[in-house]
Amino acid sequence: MNPLIEARGLTRILHETVPVTLVKDIDLIIEEGEFVAVTGPSGSGKSSLLYLLGLLDRPTEGRLRVRGRDTEPMSEKERAETRLATMGFVFQFHFLLPEFTARENVEIPMRKLARLGRDEMRARA
Repeated sequence: MNPLIEARGLTRILHETVPVTLVKDIDLIIEEGEFVAVTGPSGSGKSSLLYLLGLLDRPTEGRLRVRGRDTEPMSEKERAETRLATMGFVFQFHFLLPEFTARENVEIPMRKLARLGRDEMRARA
């Protein structure tokens, strides 16, 4: 069985006047149902790594597979569909919609998928 997420040599460099390395040479395997915490000091690349793993950004080098599928050739639409069907994000306050409760914010992607009933969504959220 394929891991949920597999990263090999994952690197993200911003090619500016002075290049900035956000994430360098990360190897990581996350299995289905596994809970993982990314910790470190401010500026260490935690958010940049999560953006890469969550298909919100593309690596400069290395490979990322989600459920055995290489993400490099995916179109933006395929990346969005994979995020919606496979991953869950709970962003910090500035990404939450203020007119909804925290639970309702978590339910938004589940509503879009329309795979669960209202009670199931509420329980899962």
